[in-house]
Amino acid sequence: MALNAAMLEVGTRHPVPLPSENFLYHCSGVKFELKSGDGYPGDRISYTSPSGTAFVSNQRIVFLPATTTHETSMDNGDPQTVNSFTIPHGNLQDQKFVQPLFGANRFEALATPVAGGSIAGRATLVLSFKEGGGFDFANIARKMSERIRETGDVPPYEEELPGYDGPPPEPAMQAAGGAPGYPDEAPPGYEHHEPSRWPAMVLVLDFDQTLTTTDTLSAIVAIAKRKHPDSREFSWFTKQYLADYAAHESRWAQLTASRAVNRNLLNQYLESFRPIEAASLDRMSQHGLLAGLTQADLYTGGRLVQLRPNAADVVGQFLHTRGCHVCVVSVNWSADFIRGALDASGIDSKLIRVYCNDLDFDTSTGVSSGKVRPRLVVAGDKVAAIAKFKNEIMQQCGGDPLLVYAGDSLTDLPALLLADIGLLVGQSSRVTRWCHQLGVEFGKPRTSEGNRILYRLHDWASAPRLIDQTVGRAHL
Repeated sequence: MALNAAMLEVGTRHPVPLPSENFLYHCSGVKFELKSGDGYPGDRISYTSPSGTAFVSNQRIVFLPATTTHETSMDNGDPQTVNSFTIPHGNLQDQKFVQPLFGANRFEALATPVAGGSIAGRATLVLSFKEGGGFDFANIARKMSERIRETGDVPPYEEELPGYDGPPPEPAMQAAGGAPGYPDEAPPGYEHHEPSRWPAMVLVLDFDQTLTTTDTLSAIVAIAKRKHPDSREFSWFTKQYLADYAAHESRWAQLTASRAVNRNLLNQYLESFRPIEAASLDRMSQHGLLAGLTQADLYTGGRLVQLRPNAADVVGQFLHTRGCHVCVVSVNWSADFIRGALDASGIDSKLIRVYCNDLDFDTSTGVSSGKVRPRLVVAGDKVAAIAKFKNEIMQQCGGDPLLVYAGDSLTDLPALLLADIGLLVGQSSRVTRWCHQLGVEFGKPRTSEGNRILYRLHDWASAPRLIDQTVGRAHL
């Protein structure tokens, strides 16, 4: 193993390959830790990098921090600075993939020294996959190490598997070396629903980071801050919330250490956040964080929000599809803000039902008191709102409509599993971990649940295709 010995290609984020080397997979958003020494005072050395890209090839593992450039990749000026890291598969022992109930999945291994390497002793290598992709990475690394130990030869793989650093150009199906991926399309032999079964479709959408590129709550606070620049900083509220969250996670981990992971545990865990979320909203209300805003202020501020690529076109397409009913279900603080964002992107918000929290407005002045009316606080509230909307459509169309739900976070998971078709937007490692523990496979129909299915949605443009091919027809 060696620090700062992997050269970065000019103008890319890719390491320069060794002779006969082929890179098979890569993941971004990875935390790097390397701890060497035997633990005696002054003898233990730790090297860390908070975020970067991990590569696995047919010869080695390479890590490149997000800040590394071609010029700095082999810079040893500061021995404590990690500019790159590389280790051959043959020097990795006791590999394991750790999937904790809380925190990011980890690849751990004992790294043994390489002749001429910059680290003389044995060390513990830990790669934490904050944005997903760890299972595939660990599986490929293990197979490479086993192959090299068994045969003494480097396995000849010819092409790279799709990495976790953005929407792949093709569906991430099972690839070389038997490493499982997550399919973007219905598997061969999938039994499509009969067209006559679905008299209508209900499309339910989360808002923040499902339709939008970022979380927008801070944008709402910024609108209020411009009106009241002397008000308490939002960072104070965030700090209080995170302190409550951390204490809760610690208590919950102790309570559930020996409990089996199932749907009931998931629902109980998400419901247990209700006091924390309610306390956060109460703090905001008591301190008047959003006081003085009007509905027009919020609507105008929402118009500045950027939606994900292709999201507006796809939602607009479904809005004009016969028999399709669309609603937004969000823990956001303002329906006016959400409608402003939709209208600015070309989506007619008048055609969409919006369920969310909202501010209390004075009926005579139209000005907000700053109090947030808590309508949707936790995952269970989202499920209840979806059930209410679906029931209304059932009464209108005289039958059970197809339910499609799109969300991005763990708060969305119960709704994603409830839907006939669930669309997970993004690469949430927490959702991936819970799905793995619950036995839910992406892209595979759950026959015991009426063929409900959960897909990863890498690009909103692929949503109509996923729905059409699952239902088995182009229009409802």
